[in-house]
Amino acid sequence: MFKITEGDFKNQTYGDESYLSNWPMLYILENGKQAYIGESNHVKNRMSQHHSSVDKRIFDKVHFIYSSRFNQSVTFDYESKLIQYIVADELYEVRNKNAGMADKEYYGKKEYDEKFQVLWRSLQREKLVKHSLEELENSDLFKYSPFKELNNDQRTAVEEIVDSLKQEENQTVVVNGMPGSGKTIVAIFLLKYLRDSEEFKDKKIGFVVPQTSLRKTLKGIFKSIYGLKASDVLSPSDVTKQYYPFDTVNSGKYLDGVPFGKAVSFSMSPNIAEASLYGDDILAESEKAVTSATLSLGTTDVPDNCKKLMFGHKEGDGGETHKEYTYNVDDNAAYVGFAVIGVKKVDGKRVFEVQAFPKTQWKDPSVEIQTRGESTQFTTPSTEGTALPIDSGDYKYEQSFESESEALDYLQKKFAKHSA
Repeated sequence: MFKITEGDFKNQTYGDESYLSNWPMLYILENGKQAYIGESNHVKNRMSQHHSSVDKRIFDKVHFIYSSRFNQSVTFDYESKLIQYIVADELYEVRNKNAGMADKEYYGKKEYDEKFQVLWRSLQREKLVKHSLEELENSDLFKYSPFKELNNDQRTAVEEIVDSLKQEENQTVVVNGMPGSGKTIVAIFLLKYLRDSEEFKDKKIGFVVPQTSLRKTLKGIFKSIYGLKASDVLSPSDVTKQYYPFDTVNSGKYLDGVPFGKAVSFSMSPNIAEASLYGDDILAESEKAVTSATLSLGTTDVPDNCKKLMFGHKEGDGGETHKEYTYNVDDNAAYVGFAVIGVKKVDGKRVFEVQAFPKTQWKDPSVEIQTRGESTQFTTPSTEGTALPIDSGDYKYEQSFESESEALDYLQKKFAKHSA
Protein backbone atom coordinates (compact mmCIF):
# COMPACT_ATOMS: atom_id res chain seq x y z
CA MET A 1 0.00 0.00 0.00
CA PHE A 2 2.91 2.34 0.75
CA LYS A 3 6.01 2.90 -1.35
CA ILE A 4 9.07 4.49 0.26
CA THR A 5 11.87 5.78 -1.98
CA GLU A 6 15.07 7.68 -1.22
CA GLY A 7 16.33 10.82 -2.90
CA ASP A 8 19.60 12.76 -2.77
CA PHE A 9 18.53 16.08 -1.27
CA LYS A 10 22.04 17.49 -1.25
CA ASN A 11 22.45 17.05 -5.00
CA GLN A 12 18.73 17.40 -5.78
CA THR A 13 18.38 13.97 -7.41
CA TYR A 14 14.93 12.49 -6.78
CA GLY A 15 13.89 10.18 -9.66
CA ASP A 16 11.50 10.43 -12.59
CA GLU A 17 8.28 8.94 -11.17
CA SER A 18 5.24 10.97 -12.24
CA TYR A 19 3.76 11.06 -8.75
CA LEU A 20 6.72 13.15 -7.57
CA SER A 21 5.34 16.07 -9.54
CA ASN A 22 1.59 15.84 -9.04
CA TRP A 23 0.33 13.69 -6.17
CA PRO A 24 -0.25 14.22 -2.43
CA MET A 25 2.74 12.66 -0.67
CA LEU A 26 4.70 12.63 2.56
CA TYR A 27 8.44 13.09 2.91
CA ILE A 28 11.14 12.90 5.61
CA LEU A 29 14.29 15.00 5.29
CA GLU A 30 17.16 13.68 7.44
CA ASN A 31 20.91 13.67 7.98
CA GLY A 32 21.24 10.75 10.37
CA LYS A 33 20.62 12.93 13.45
CA GLN A 34 17.97 15.54 12.64
CA ALA A 35 14.78 15.15 10.63
CA TYR A 36 12.00 17.26 9.16
CA ILE A 37 8.61 15.77 8.23
CA GLY A 38 6.36 17.31 5.59
CA GLU A 39 3.65 16.77 2.97
CA SER A 40 3.03 18.25 -0.45
CA ASN A 41 1.09 17.74 -3.69
CA HIS A 42 4.27 18.60 -5.63
CA VAL A 43 7.21 17.20 -3.68
CA LYS A 44 9.82 18.04 -6.35
CA ASN A 45 8.84 21.71 -6.20
CA ARG A 46 8.81 21.56 -2.41
CA MET A 47 12.34 20.10 -2.40
CA SER A 48 13.54 23.04 -4.50
CA GLN A 49 12.00 25.44 -1.98
CA HIS A 50 13.59 23.58 0.94
CA HIS A 51 16.97 23.46 -0.79
CA SER A 52 17.03 27.25 -1.02
CA SER A 53 16.20 27.55 2.70
CA VAL A 54 19.23 27.96 4.96
CA ASP A 55 17.79 25.98 7.87
CA LYS A 56 17.07 22.96 5.59
CA ARG A 57 20.60 22.73 4.20
CA ILE A 58 21.63 20.59 7.14
CA PHE A 59 19.84 17.64 5.47
CA ASP A 60 21.35 15.38 2.80
CA LYS A 61 18.66 12.71 2.24
CA VAL A 62 14.94 12.68 1.62
CA HIS A 63 12.54 9.72 1.89
CA PHE A 64 9.33 9.99 -0.14
CA ILE A 65 6.22 8.13 0.99
CA TYR A 66 3.71 7.38 -1.78
CA SER A 67 0.34 5.64 -1.83
CA SER A 68 -2.22 5.52 -4.61
CA ARG A 69 -4.87 5.95 -1.90
CA PHE A 70 -3.49 9.22 -0.56
CA ASN A 71 -5.49 12.41 -0.73
CA GLN A 72 -4.56 15.73 0.85
CA SER A 73 -6.72 15.17 3.94
CA VAL A 74 -4.85 11.93 4.58
CA THR A 75 -1.38 13.43 4.08
CA PHE A 76 -2.23 16.34 6.40
CA ASP A 77 -3.34 13.83 9.05
CA TYR A 78 -0.39 11.47 8.56
CA GLU A 79 2.08 14.37 8.65
CA SER A 80 0.87 15.28 12.15
CA LYS A 81 0.96 11.64 13.24
CA LEU A 82 4.47 11.11 11.93
CA ILE A 83 5.73 14.20 13.73
CA GLN A 84 4.20 13.05 17.04
CA TYR A 85 5.52 9.50 16.85
CA ILE A 86 8.97 10.26 15.37
CA VAL A 87 9.54 12.85 18.12
CA ALA A 88 8.67 10.20 20.73
CA ASP A 89 10.81 7.58 18.92
CA GLU A 90 13.92 9.76 19.55
CA LEU A 91 15.92 8.31 16.66
CA TYR A 92 15.97 11.81 15.20
CA GLU A 93 15.76 15.30 16.62
CA VAL A 94 12.69 16.63 14.82
CA ARG A 95 13.05 20.19 13.52
CA ASN A 96 9.36 20.83 12.80
CA LYS A 97 7.33 23.60 14.41
CA ASN A 98 3.98 22.72 15.94
CA ALA A 99 1.83 25.54 14.56
CA GLY A 100 -0.26 23.29 12.28
CA MET A 101 -0.93 20.47 14.73
CA ALA A 102 -4.65 19.85 15.10
CA ASP A 103 -6.99 16.88 15.28
CA LYS A 104 -8.35 16.31 11.76
CA GLU A 105 -11.63 14.74 10.70
CA TYR A 106 -12.30 13.56 7.14
CA TYR A 107 -14.12 10.85 5.25
CA GLY A 108 -12.66 7.39 5.91
CA LYS A 109 -10.44 8.56 8.80
CA LYS A 110 -11.09 5.45 10.89
CA GLU A 111 -9.79 3.22 8.09
CA TYR A 112 -6.75 5.40 7.51
CA ASP A 113 -5.99 5.39 11.26
CA GLU A 114 -5.73 1.60 11.05
CA LYS A 115 -3.56 1.79 7.91
CA PHE A 116 -1.13 4.10 9.68
CA GLN A 117 0.16 1.07 11.60
CA VAL A 118 1.06 -0.51 8.25
CA LEU A 119 2.99 2.61 7.26
CA TRP A 120 4.82 2.65 10.59
CA ARG A 121 5.95 -0.96 10.16
CA SER A 122 7.20 -0.05 6.68
CA LEU A 123 9.26 2.76 8.21
CA GLN A 124 10.65 0.29 10.75
CA ARG A 125 11.81 -1.99 7.95
CA GLU A 126 13.54 0.98 6.33
CA LYS A 127 15.18 1.70 9.72
CA LEU A 128 13.72 5.21 9.77
CA VAL A 129 12.04 4.52 13.14
CA LYS A 130 12.83 2.11 16.00
CA HIS A 131 9.98 1.51 18.41
CA SER A 132 6.47 0.16 17.93
CA LEU A 133 3.48 2.49 18.11
CA GLU A 134 2.35 0.74 21.30
CA GLU A 135 5.68 1.39 23.01
CA LEU A 136 5.64 5.04 22.01
CA GLU A 137 2.06 5.63 23.12
CA ASN A 138 3.05 4.49 26.63
CA SER A 139 6.06 6.83 26.79
CA ASP A 140 6.12 10.12 28.69
CA LEU A 141 7.52 11.87 25.62
CA PHE A 142 4.39 10.93 23.65
CA LYS A 143 1.95 11.72 26.47
CA TYR A 144 3.39 15.21 27.10
CA SER A 145 4.54 16.01 23.58
CA PRO A 146 4.24 19.63 22.35
CA PHE A 147 3.26 18.07 19.01
CA LYS A 148 0.00 16.60 20.28
CA GLU A 149 -2.92 17.05 17.92
CA LEU A 150 -5.20 19.57 19.63
CA ASN A 151 -8.96 19.18 19.71
CA ASN A 152 -11.22 22.13 18.88
CA ASP A 153 -11.45 23.39 22.48
CA GLN A 154 -7.69 23.18 22.98
CA ARG A 155 -7.01 24.88 19.66
CA THR A 156 -9.44 27.68 20.55
CA ALA A 157 -7.72 28.17 23.92
CA VAL A 158 -4.29 28.44 22.28
CA GLU A 159 -5.53 30.91 19.66
CA GLU A 160 -7.22 33.13 22.24
CA ILE A 161 -4.15 33.16 24.48
CA VAL A 162 -1.84 34.02 21.57
CA ASP A 163 -4.20 36.81 20.48
CA SER A 164 -4.17 38.27 23.99
CA LEU A 165 -0.35 38.10 24.10
CA LYS A 166 -0.14 40.00 20.82
CA GLN A 167 -2.01 42.87 22.48
CA GLU A 168 1.08 43.30 24.72
CA GLU A 169 -0.96 43.84 27.86
CA ASN A 170 -0.01 42.51 31.26
CA GLN A 171 -2.78 40.10 32.11
CA THR A 172 -3.55 36.73 33.60
CA VAL A 173 -5.28 34.09 31.48
CA VAL A 174 -6.94 31.18 33.26
CA VAL A 175 -7.70 27.93 31.43
CA ASN A 176 -10.41 25.95 33.21
CA GLY A 177 -11.19 22.31 32.54
CA MET A 178 -12.11 19.02 34.14
CA PRO A 179 -9.31 16.61 35.17
CA GLY A 180 -7.94 14.92 32.07
CA SER A 181 -9.29 17.60 29.71
CA GLY A 182 -5.78 18.46 28.47
CA LYS A 183 -4.86 21.70 30.23
CA THR A 184 -1.23 20.57 30.63
CA ILE A 185 -1.07 19.70 26.93
CA VAL A 186 -2.32 23.20 26.07
CA ALA A 187 0.45 24.73 28.21
CA ILE A 188 3.22 22.57 26.71
CA PHE A 189 1.94 23.14 23.17
CA LEU A 190 1.79 26.88 23.81
CA LEU A 191 5.36 27.01 25.13
CA LYS A 192 6.72 25.30 22.00
CA TYR A 193 4.54 27.46 19.74
CA LEU A 194 5.79 30.69 21.32
CA ARG A 195 9.41 29.53 21.19
CA ASP A 196 9.07 28.79 17.46
CA SER A 197 7.40 32.13 16.75
CA GLU A 198 9.50 34.98 15.40
CA GLU A 199 7.26 37.40 17.29
CA PHE A 200 7.81 35.83 20.72
CA LYS A 201 11.17 34.03 20.44
CA ASP A 202 13.02 36.71 22.44
CA LYS A 203 10.50 36.74 25.29
CA LYS A 204 11.31 35.20 28.65
CA ILE A 205 9.00 32.18 28.90
CA GLY A 206 8.84 29.40 31.47
CA PHE A 207 6.56 26.53 32.43
CA VAL A 208 5.97 26.48 36.20
CA VAL A 209 5.24 22.99 37.57
CA PRO A 210 4.75 22.63 41.35
CA GLN A 211 4.73 18.78 41.37
CA THR A 212 8.29 17.49 41.82
CA SER A 213 7.84 14.22 39.91
CA LEU A 214 6.04 15.83 36.95
CA ARG A 215 8.63 18.61 36.86
CA LYS A 216 11.41 16.02 36.65
CA THR A 217 9.56 14.18 33.87
CA LEU A 218 9.02 17.33 31.83
CA LYS A 219 12.65 18.43 32.23
CA GLY A 220 13.71 15.10 30.72
CA ILE A 221 11.20 15.50 27.88
CA PHE A 222 12.18 19.08 27.08
CA LYS A 223 15.80 17.98 26.65
CA SER A 224 14.63 15.89 23.68
CA ILE A 225 12.59 18.63 21.99
CA TYR A 226 14.30 20.96 19.54
CA GLY A 227 13.86 24.55 20.68
CA LEU A 228 13.08 23.66 24.31
CA LYS A 229 15.40 23.20 27.30
CA ALA A 230 15.16 21.50 30.67
CA SER A 231 15.63 24.92 32.27
CA ASP A 232 12.30 26.02 30.73
CA VAL A 233 10.57 23.90 33.39
CA LEU A 234 10.48 25.84 36.65
CA SER A 235 9.46 25.31 40.24
CA PRO A 236 7.54 28.10 41.99
CA SER A 237 10.72 29.15 43.80
CA ASP A 238 12.62 29.29 40.49
CA VAL A 239 10.23 32.00 39.34
CA THR A 240 11.04 34.04 42.42
CA LYS A 241 14.75 33.66 41.78
CA GLN A 242 14.55 34.68 38.14
CA TYR A 243 12.31 37.70 38.46
CA TYR A 244 13.39 38.92 41.92
CA PRO A 245 17.16 38.47 41.93
CA PHE A 246 18.94 38.69 45.25
CA ASP A 247 20.51 42.12 45.11
CA THR A 248 21.08 43.51 48.60
CA VAL A 249 22.84 46.70 49.60
CA ASN A 250 26.66 46.74 49.53
CA SER A 251 27.25 44.45 46.51
CA GLY A 252 25.12 41.59 47.78
CA LYS A 253 26.51 41.59 51.34
CA TYR A 254 24.61 42.19 54.55
CA LEU A 255 25.39 45.38 56.39
CA ASP A 256 25.75 45.39 60.15
CA GLY A 257 22.54 44.55 61.96
CA VAL A 258 20.20 47.36 62.99
CA PRO A 259 17.73 47.01 65.89
CA PHE A 260 14.19 47.55 64.64
CA GLY A 261 12.55 48.16 68.00
CA LYS A 262 10.77 45.75 70.30
CA ALA A 263 8.27 43.48 68.63
CA VAL A 264 4.78 43.95 70.08
CA SER A 265 3.45 41.24 67.76
CA PHE A 266 4.87 39.03 65.03
CA SER A 267 3.34 36.37 62.78
CA MET A 268 4.40 34.38 59.76
CA SER A 269 2.05 32.75 57.24
CA PRO A 270 3.55 30.53 54.48
CA ASN A 271 2.16 31.02 50.99
CA ILE A 272 1.59 27.62 49.46
CA ALA A 273 1.15 26.68 45.80
CA GLU A 274 -1.01 23.59 45.51
CA ALA A 275 -1.23 21.34 42.48
CA SER A 276 -2.88 18.03 41.72
CA LEU A 277 -2.12 15.57 38.95
CA TYR A 278 -4.99 13.42 37.73
CA GLY A 279 -4.95 10.23 35.69
CA ASP A 280 -8.18 8.73 34.42
CA ASP A 281 -10.04 11.28 36.55
CA ILE A 282 -8.42 9.87 39.72
CA LEU A 283 -6.04 11.85 41.89
CA ALA A 284 -2.62 10.39 41.10
CA GLU A 285 -0.41 12.92 42.85
CA SER A 286 -0.78 16.02 44.96
CA GLU A 287 1.90 18.46 45.96
CA LYS A 288 2.08 21.58 48.08
CA ALA A 289 5.07 23.88 47.74
CA VAL A 290 5.90 26.97 49.80
CA THR A 291 6.65 29.85 47.45
CA SER A 292 7.10 32.61 50.04
CA ALA A 293 5.82 33.68 53.47
CA THR A 294 3.87 36.72 54.61
CA LEU A 295 5.31 38.44 57.68
CA SER A 296 3.32 40.78 59.94
CA LEU A 297 5.10 42.89 62.55
CA GLY A 298 3.87 45.28 65.20
CA THR A 299 6.72 47.20 66.84
CA THR A 300 7.30 49.90 69.39
CA ASP A 301 9.28 52.03 66.95
CA VAL A 302 10.65 52.30 63.41
CA PRO A 303 14.21 53.64 63.73
CA ASP A 304 15.16 56.43 61.33
CA ASN A 305 18.02 54.48 59.72
CA CYS A 306 15.57 51.70 58.78
CA LYS A 307 13.55 54.20 56.73
CA LYS A 308 16.50 54.39 54.37
CA LEU A 309 17.90 50.85 54.59
CA MET A 310 14.62 48.92 54.50
CA PHE A 311 12.13 51.12 52.71
CA GLY A 312 14.39 53.05 50.32
CA HIS A 313 13.44 56.57 51.45
CA LYS A 314 15.85 59.45 50.90
CA GLU A 315 17.76 60.71 53.90
CA GLY A 316 18.19 64.50 54.00
CA ASP A 317 19.60 67.11 56.32
CA GLY A 318 18.44 67.92 59.84
CA GLY A 319 21.39 67.32 62.06
CA GLU A 320 22.64 64.21 63.80
CA THR A 321 19.52 63.61 65.87
CA HIS A 322 16.52 64.35 63.68
CA LYS A 323 17.08 63.93 59.94
CA GLU A 324 14.52 64.62 57.25
CA TYR A 325 13.26 61.61 55.23
CA THR A 326 11.57 62.10 51.86
CA TYR A 327 8.96 59.56 50.78
CA ASN A 328 8.64 59.28 46.99
CA VAL A 329 6.21 57.18 44.93
CA ASP A 330 9.20 55.66 43.09
CA ASP A 331 10.99 54.50 46.25
CA ASN A 332 11.80 50.79 46.18
CA ALA A 333 12.08 48.72 49.33
CA ALA A 334 15.37 46.85 49.53
CA TYR A 335 15.83 43.12 50.12
CA VAL A 336 17.12 42.68 53.67
CA GLY A 337 17.82 39.92 56.13
CA PHE A 338 15.40 40.05 59.06
CA ALA A 339 15.19 38.25 62.38
CA VAL A 340 13.05 38.16 65.51
CA ILE A 341 14.30 36.95 68.89
CA GLY A 342 11.47 35.78 71.09
CA VAL A 343 11.60 34.76 74.75
CA LYS A 344 9.67 31.77 76.06
CA LYS A 345 9.85 29.39 78.99
CA VAL A 346 10.70 25.73 78.51
CA ASP A 347 10.71 23.53 81.64
CA GLY A 348 10.80 26.67 83.78
CA LYS A 349 13.85 28.11 81.99
CA ARG A 350 14.00 31.13 79.73
CA VAL A 351 14.81 30.25 76.13
CA PHE A 352 15.66 32.71 73.35
CA GLU A 353 14.13 31.55 70.09
CA VAL A 354 15.49 32.98 66.84
CA GLN A 355 13.44 33.15 63.66
CA ALA A 356 15.72 34.39 60.88
CA PHE A 357 14.72 35.18 57.29
CA PRO A 358 17.67 35.64 54.88
CA LYS A 359 15.70 37.55 52.23
CA THR A 360 12.73 39.81 52.98
CA GLN A 361 11.08 42.87 51.54
CA TRP A 362 8.79 45.16 53.54
CA LYS A 363 5.99 47.65 53.01
CA ASP A 364 5.96 51.06 54.67
CA PRO A 365 4.63 50.84 58.24
CA SER A 366 1.12 52.05 58.94
CA VAL A 367 0.73 54.56 61.76
CA GLU A 368 -2.44 55.82 63.44
CA ILE A 369 -2.77 59.03 65.41
CA GLN A 370 -5.60 59.30 67.89
CA THR A 371 -6.59 62.57 69.51
CA ARG A 372 -8.50 62.82 72.78
CA GLY A 373 -9.22 66.34 73.81
CA GLU A 374 -5.92 68.12 74.11
CA SER A 375 -3.81 64.94 74.05
CA THR A 376 -2.44 63.12 71.00
CA GLN A 377 -1.66 59.40 71.10
CA PHE A 378 0.42 57.53 68.52
CA THR A 379 -0.47 53.84 68.17
CA THR A 380 2.31 51.31 67.66
CA PRO A 381 3.36 51.08 64.00
CA SER A 382 2.76 47.86 62.08
CA THR A 383 4.20 46.64 58.79
CA GLU A 384 3.88 43.66 56.49
CA GLY A 385 6.65 41.97 54.55
CA THR A 386 7.39 38.98 52.36
CA ALA A 387 10.02 36.34 53.05
CA LEU A 388 11.45 34.97 49.82
CA PRO A 389 13.64 31.91 49.24
CA ILE A 390 17.33 32.33 48.47
CA ASP A 391 19.10 30.28 45.79
CA SER A 392 19.15 27.13 47.93
CA GLY A 393 15.38 27.36 48.46
CA ASP A 394 15.76 28.26 52.17
CA TYR A 395 13.49 31.03 53.39
CA LYS A 396 13.63 30.66 57.18
CA TYR A 397 15.99 29.46 59.93
CA GLU A 398 14.87 28.74 63.48
CA GLN A 399 16.90 27.81 66.56
CA SER A 400 16.67 28.29 70.34
CA PHE A 401 19.42 29.40 72.75
CA GLU A 402 19.92 29.73 76.49
CA SER A 403 21.07 33.36 76.32
CA GLU A 404 20.40 36.41 74.21
CA SER A 405 24.10 36.82 73.44
CA GLU A 406 24.20 33.32 71.94
CA ALA A 407 21.17 34.18 69.83
CA LEU A 408 22.79 37.38 68.55
CA ASP A 409 26.04 35.55 67.80
CA TYR A 410 24.08 32.95 65.83
CA LEU A 411 22.50 35.70 63.73
CA GLN A 412 25.84 37.32 62.95
CA LYS A 413 27.24 33.99 61.73
CA LYS A 414 24.09 32.95 59.88
CA PHE A 415 23.80 36.14 57.86
CA ALA A 416 27.55 36.28 57.27
CA LYS A 417 27.27 32.78 55.78
CA HIS A 418 24.78 34.07 53.19
CA SER A 419 26.70 37.20 52.28
CA ALA A 420 27.52 37.60 48.60
